Formats: sequence, C-alpha cells, structure tokens
Amino acid sequence: MKENKICGVIGHQPSSLPFGFDPADGRCARLKQAIGAAVETMVSENGVRGFLCPVNVGAEMLAAEAVQALPGYGDEITLTAVMPFETQASDWAEADRDRYFGILQHCTAERFTGRYYDDTCAARNHDAILAKADVLLAVWNGAPGEIAYTVQRAREKNLPVIRIDPNCV
Repeated sequence: MKENKICGVIGHQPSSLPFGFDPADGRCARLKQAIGAAVETMVSENGVRGFLCPVNVGAEMLAAEAVQALPGYGDEITLTAVMPFETQASDWAEADRDRYFGILQHCTAERFTGRYYDDTCAARNHDAILAKADVLLAVWNGAPGEIAYTVQRAREKNLPVIRIDPNCV
C-alpha cells in the first residue's frame, strides 16, 4: 500500500444539502460526523496524509474542519486549500467568510487555480485536485452537475471514490 496518499475532497454547497447549512439541524451534525469518520478512516486505514479541498461553504467546509481536528494535523497530516479563484468568498455572508478565513488561517498551504470567476473555474479547480489525488471523498447526492462530473473523471482515472450521500445521513 502506498503511504502518504493524497485525498481530494469535494462536496455540495448549501443549496444542494437537504438542511441548507443550518448547524442546528440534526442532519448537519450527522453529515459532519459521517465526514469526520470517513476522514479518520482514510488516515488510519488507507495511508492518507494529505487532503486537498476547495473549502466552499457547505460540505467542503465541514470536511476541512474535520481534517484540521485530526490528531497529528499540521505535523504528519496536511490540508491544502485549493480554491478556484482569489475572491471566492467575497459575496458570502459574513459568518461564512469568517469561518472560511478561520479555516484558511490553519491550512498547511493555499493554492488558487485561477484569479477570477468564470464558467469553467469549478471544473478547472476539481481537475487540479484530481491531478494530485490518490482517492476522492465526494459528498454527493447523486444528482447531475459539477460533483457528478468530478466523480466520473475520478472513476475514469481509476481513483477510488468514497461517497457520502447527504440525503442518507
């Protein structure tokens, strides 16, 4: 088994989550727990030591926080924020921006795949993540769209895909 594997992380934004992004909703807590368990398993049983995540509002923020909560984070476990453009958080609610910048402050590294928003920035960002990943964690409800595209691309590359369906937690 290859050690020091890299896990790419992608997931839905609040508009595609059954609870939006309401932390008071029990489904949000269950999704956070499921993501945390998946991240822990990848580290303890599958040799993952690095995570790549776009850190968008929703499932990706939950995943980034789960990685940062791991024992050994910052020493043997890393999180690189791989973001599609520099002003990603500029139109977000203040609380979401504060959470985002708090996550970035504790990331091991940051990387932008573009400077500005355009129609291809999300696909380009996910492709950059897949180019470095050995496995993909996808919080995906099964619907067509950007997450489906990325899961399909991962499968074409024969990457293992760990899927968490936010509708089933």
